[in-house]
Amino acid sequence: THLTMTWGDGFRRFYVDGKMVAESKGNYELPKMENMPSYIGAHPASNNWFFQGSVDEVKLYNKALADDEITALATK
Repeated sequence: THLTMTWGDGFRRFYVDGKMVAESKGNYELPKMENMPSYIGAHPASNNWFFQGSVDEVKLYNKALADDEITALATK
């Protein structure tokens, strides 16, 4: 399963296997990674929220990817 989340253009979007499944409008700023610890598979504010499974091929971008870019990544 390929998961993607984007922030940009006043929206937050969540994609599963290249298809957008959720969208939220608002004034969302990109997370400032230098100001907080980064976690993959866990919630930074809780010792109880851990992903059960494995995570492969984590990528971070400095821009919100376009729909066609997300589809291309999901179908590799």
